[in-house]
Amino acid sequence: MDGPEKTSSIAHLLEVGRLPRKEPLKVWGGRGEGAPCACCGRRICASQVQYDLEYSELPVLRMHFRCYMDWHAIAFG
Repeated sequence: MDGPEKTSSIAHLLEVGRLPRKEPLKVWGGRGEGAPCACCGRRICASQVQYDLEYSELPVLRMHFRCYMDWHAIAFG
């Protein structure tokens, strides 16, 4: 999923509250661990960069680097 389809999906997830509209307490990156991406739902494999977002009231959200950039642009424009 790329381009307008991913943008629409992220906007929908923000609208229904499945993605936050506030900055995380902490963000760190590393190798993918096979977890599903909070934005696109696809697994983040070891050859990809995984961003982890920590919130006090939510479980850690994991995103592909590109998905993180798209989420941030849409949520905080």
